[in-house]
Amino acid sequence: MERSEAHLRPGRYVVFPDGSLHCGWEEGRGPNWLPGKVRTLDRRETAGLWSLVKQVGFVEEAEEGEAENLELIEPPRNGLAYLIALTGRGERWTVVRRSAGSERADAACAALVRHLAELAWVMDKEEEGWVMPVRYEFGADPYARYRRHENGE
Repeated sequence: MERSEAHLRPGRYVVFPDGSLHCGWEEGRGPNWLPGKVRTLDRRETAGLWSLVKQVGFVEEAEEGEAENLELIEPPRNGLAYLIALTGRGERWTVVRRSAGSERADAACAALVRHLAELAWVMDKEEEGWVMPVRYEFGADPYARYRRHENGE
């Protein structure tokens, strides 16, 4: 089942120290895959991202344990797994959160991924298809005679 919310879909977000934000959703890619660059965050956006990471407690939580090898973690069959790797101040931290298919997504991870999705201009998928607007025919173009003069006719 394809999930519509951005924070529930499989994907990968990578932010480099210079603010380069990469994201992608290609299935079957290895754990070291770097998706394409979407944009470069400014200092305010990067600081806001780090502020959120600290606010939800990932830095303190990650400092308590050792960094895990995220390449060895298997995705759950019918659930979610958030794998977060943080690097800063010369240190590396990892956060791993899993939930079964019937459980709600981890609130802290969902908040971080939703923020990253917003920064990468990723939107939730629409459940229903796009509706084409009704186009009415109002007759000939009333400005056509002016356009002919612009083209030198």
